[in-house]
Amino acid sequence: MKIKAPDGSQVRLLGFDEYPAIASFIDRNWKKDHAYVRSKALFDWTFHENPSWHEEDFYSLAVAVDDASVVGMLGAIPFKLNVLGDTVEACWLVNWIVMPHVKGGKGLALLNFFSNEDNFNTISFGINDEVAPLYRALGWKEMSPIPRMEWVNPSKKNYAEILLSRLNPDATIEEVRRYISKVSAVAFEINTPESKKLNEIAASVWDRKGWSVWRKKSIGCARDYSYLKWRYLKHPIYEYKTSVIADEGELGLIIWRIEITRRMNANGTLEDYIPFARIAEFLPVSEANARQLLSICLVDASAAGVLAADFYCYNSELTKMLKRIGFSVSKDASSVCLPNHTQPIARGSDIKSRIKSFSCDQITGEDYQWYWTRSDSDQDRPS
Repeated sequence: MKIKAPDGSQVRLLGFDEYPAIASFIDRNWKKDHAYVRSKALFDWTFHENPSWHEEDFYSLAVAVDDASVVGMLGAIPFKLNVLGDTVEACWLVNWIVMPHVKGGKGLALLNFFSNEDNFNTISFGINDEVAPLYRALGWKEMSPIPRMEWVNPSKKNYAEILLSRLNPDATIEEVRRYISKVSAVAFEINTPESKKLNEIAASVWDRKGWSVWRKKSIGCARDYSYLKWRYLKHPIYEYKTSVIADEGELGLIIWRIEITRRMNANGTLEDYIPFARIAEFLPVSEANARQLLSICLVDASAAGVLAADFYCYNSELTKMLKRIGFSVSKDASSVCLPNHTQPIARGSDIKSRIKSFSCDQITGEDYQWYWTRSDSDQDRPS
């Protein structure tokens, strides 16, 4: 499986025995001491162990090579794209870079590699401002920034006020306090129905009673058991917590993790700071089920001493439900917002995305059927 860039340089998949070469390239040219350099297990999990990737001898990462040296790369995270019950092949594109001194069409050859070779629908989630004009020029469809649901732990209001005042310097203390009052108003239940962990549910049972509820009314990566097992239960670094609650024969699911944020101290080094809860999956089967699932998550988060929790998701049914429950949606809030970068903790920009080769009308607009969260692509991984 290989193609040629316009200038004749080779663009091909990375062999499974070539990890040392790509780790060195990433360390020198992408980011020093990157997570993929620190952990071969994380690299293998991302680009080889994915259940939607079937090339045993290759990673799902393409490289451009000149004179036997890697001069560019583009990773792909394959998945089954569910479109209201139908399934097509797709992939998230990650880690796209070509050395600035390299001439010719290597960058474009890499960008088109997985759609040309594997006929993948390709999505780039979390693009930066530098490459956005290129995607626009190539005709990739743009999605609006992904909405973010936010919650502040009521028992941590004083800490939140200090942090948010520092990270939102243009906001007055009254604006900060109004924001905290709004996003800490979620009421959760201490007593909830019996809950099971995802690994206590048989794969066929989840696919039939859980994922099937969302399969025909959503668009996005198929959340069947095979995917969930790889994405969360087999993650080599993060420990995700899971809760499944039955509701009249159907299964609702929530998945979250507790993250210790870091901050820069007076000596200029990073130190552990405050815990956050990052909700990665939320698939309730009713509003009552949603309240029960969230209650289990938030009780656990409160016990861990978290300052706040968040959940990124496009799906309009879920965002409306969460607003009714009391969560604040970031785009509806004032200029004050929770930090979305946590290593170190900082206020970052919105997460923007582009899509190629996708024939669905629901790319723009407010009535999104997309079920697409921050756990998609590589947006929830060690930095």
